[in-house]
Amino acid sequence: MSAEQTRRSLNQIDKELADSEKKLAHLAKKEAEKTKRINDVQKSITKNTSASMVSSKLRQIQGYQNELARAVDDKAGINKKIAEKRKKRADTAVKLQREEAAETQKSNKVQQAVQRGYERQIADLSSQITKQLANAKPPHHLYEESGMKSMTSLSPMLLKIRRNL
Repeated sequence: MSAEQTRRSLNQIDKELADSEKKLAHLAKKEAEKTKRINDVQKSITKNTSASMVSSKLRQIQGYQNELARAVDDKAGINKKIAEKRKKRADTAVKLQREEAAETQKSNKVQQAVQRGYERQIADLSSQITKQLANAKPPHHLYEESGMKSMTSLSPMLLKIRRNL
């Protein structure tokens, strides 16, 4: 898998984590709401409440407790999923770091190969120029009249140009 694919996978995991955390928050809100309703119904039961009304309110409380239990179970399931996704995210992040390091190393090797190729070309061209200059012997008076530098002073200039590249 390439680093880009792993990056997309990591983004997908982050999105899934955010969705799960949103669901968890919704369930926590639902849990608090059911707890509040249970407490409200319990407070509404007084000494003067009729037996049939007490029975009705107890059934109502039981219904809220059942919903509360489902919300708690759902929260536990989502917490488990969140833990799994966080582990998967950590593993994927480590994988991404390894892949990015491998890509960087590969890029560096390619750059070094290109650099060596350039240096070989420069050396070959320098050698060719030196050979051509050594073989070509123009009349001596041309150097003096035109103000051109002697062949011995050209070699350091070529070395300087080579170092600057």
